[in-house]
Amino acid sequence: MIKATEAISSELVFDKLLDRLLQILLENAGAQTGCIVLNREGKLFVEVANPVPDISGRSPSPKVKMFP
Repeated sequence: MIKATEAISSELVFDKLLDRLLQILLENAGAQTGCIVLNREGKLFVEVANPVPDISGRSPSPKVKMFP
């Protein structure tokens, strides 16, 4: 929780913040894969994923299929 709070208070670039938060979440959960999905205007977008999926750019993803 402290690492997440520090990241939020120190990171000014939103994309870098999401990357850092995902790393912290994976570390705390002991997970190897994960993603952060945001709702933008009623559509779900995978904003950041680890490992990075083989896609170019952001695209709407009504069903996130890369994670069971």
